[in-house]
Amino acid sequence: MLVTVEDGRATRVAGDPDHPFTQGFLCAKVNRYLERTYHRDRLLYPLRRVGPKGAGKFERISWDDALAEVSERLSAIAKSPDGPQAILPY
Repeated sequence: MLVTVEDGRATRVAGDPDHPFTQGFLCAKVNRYLERTYHRDRLLYPLRRVGPKGAGKFERISWDDALAEVSERLSAIAKSPDGPQAILPY
């Protein structure tokens, strides 16, 4: 990903045409990075879902707890039969 930064703030994102996997392609989620990063309603702290998926029920958790949960889930995926390539973000 190529990022243009002006005065300490990202102002443009683009895919890197020299990247061997993406060849300059950015998915819709990554392509809207600037909009999400600087949006006035963006999340500022981690949340854990406490209700059924889609119910919109969350509780605030610490950064340490959030990082531990993500690490645990990614480690489990990496150790699965599909291996670490199952979390390759391309």
